[in-house]
Amino acid sequence: ATGVDEVFYRNTNNQLVLIAPGVGQYTYSATYPVHGFNLVAANDRLYYKSYSNLVVLDRSQHATGTPNSINAAIADHSYLAINSAEEVFYTTYNNDILQAKRNTDGTYQADIALPYQTNPDSEYTGSNGQMTINPVSGVVYYVGWNGHVYQLYLNSDDAWLSVDIGRYNIGIQSQTPMHYRSPHLFYTQSDGHIGNSFYYDSGCYSLVEKSGEQQANFSISPNPASEELYITFGADEGDNVKLQLINMIGQQVHTANWKATEEGHQEQSSTVNHLPAGTYVCRLLVNDSEVAYRKVVIVDEGTTINDITLSNFVNYEGLMKRSLRVLAMTDFWVA
Repeated sequence: ATGVDEVFYRNTNNQLVLIAPGVGQYTYSATYPVHGFNLVAANDRLYYKSYSNLVVLDRSQHATGTPNSINAAIADHSYLAINSAEEVFYTTYNNDILQAKRNTDGTYQADIALPYQTNPDSEYTGSNGQMTINPVSGVVYYVGWNGHVYQLYLNSDDAWLSVDIGRYNIGIQSQTPMHYRSPHLFYTQSDGHIGNSFYYDSGCYSLVEKSGEQQANFSISPNPASEELYITFGADEGDNVKLQLINMIGQQVHTANWKATEEGHQEQSSTVNHLPAGTYVCRLLVNDSEVAYRKVVIVDEGTTINDITLSNFVNYEGLMKRSLRVLAMTDFWVA
């Protein structure tokens, strides 16, 4: 949709159809059929894929005229992502991500290369075509052929960078849409259920937990916590260990640092009673490299299990490990 009470869709003949007040239903010419997975809009203009080209429909052409077609190399498996500056991102048949954009004079450029492939700081992989965008920051999220989630953006040096922020396959079903609304990425899982991972635009960590020895050795208790967090993890003697807590809008709000005095199992504690109640990502770094993270819930001092809603209860790591007799002892209400 490009405005209030307007809906665009593709009919069974691959034609673009508009439903709007004062217009009713209007079917556009079959000259520019809709072949892509999605329609995107910005600044009263609608963009979609037709054959391998990018088609633009201006508001002045609603229910009139013919859309503009721009030569581009958009792959059949590509979704489109657009920012407020009308820069459209898409995947090519070579599985690279290119850009088309609207110039200030109303003309268009397409197939603009984003040289993230040659950036030595990039963790480059080909795109499988699935992508979405943070509408506020303009950061593109896409899925690589390895199933990982990647972030594509201009860094502080105005250089394009591609970063593997999933670091593992979270099981996104191929050729299904993704939708980003900060700080959550919504997608269809391989089992058909809706997935929801937490990402933000500076570091990007998911609440889908990692696997591996470091992750398995990393534990937090109590959880929920109000005063102190007790942390166990593995490290080598002399390692510099850092704990970070990140809130739901991506801000780092707490840091603790330790040096491992021996090899193997480590135990530390950190005071968190200054933090507002809420859900946080607890990130563990060893020698400045992320090795594990978990979700942790901070509650106000004096909060009892009676104060926790049933809808949140099932998400609190550790609580479900307690005896089910809690259910018989406590009154719950559903938010």
